[in-house]
Amino acid sequence: MSSDARARTLVAAQFLALGVLALPERRHRRPAWRRAIGWVLIVGGGGLAAAGAAALGPDLRPLPVPRAGATLRSTGPYSKLRHPIYAGIFAAAVGRSIATGGRRHALATVGLGAILSAKARLEEKLLGDVVDYRSYKAAVPRWGLGR
Repeated sequence: MSSDARARTLVAAQFLALGVLALPERRHRRPAWRRAIGWVLIVGGGGLAAAGAAALGPDLRPLPVPRAGATLRSTGPYSKLRHPIYAGIFAAAVGRSIATGGRRHALATVGLGAILSAKARLEEKLLGDVVDYRSYKAAVPRWGLGR
């Protein structure tokens, strides 16, 4: 499968998982502390994703294929982790799963994590063809939890 086809498949799968997370959960109400933790992750993850998107500016795009002439961002949230948008989306998904306690949301979150990880690997490979990614990759952890 070509990189472009793989990128499009990953984006479609990502939006499918996000769609499942957007569906309401019909279970009983979760304890207030679980909802609070969930909302902290949803808001914090959303903020991280928004900061990453703002830092990309015109290079922001849903496909993990860099634009021609793209420049490597290594400041702001990109100085702490290589994929702040993906990390923020995943944190928000974890928060949604915690807040609702639904199996469907938990499964969608696990799937979304695998999709975002695959997207990150593909994006790093493709970025390496456009910019000097090797030194950045050595200096900044992918998810902020280590190299």
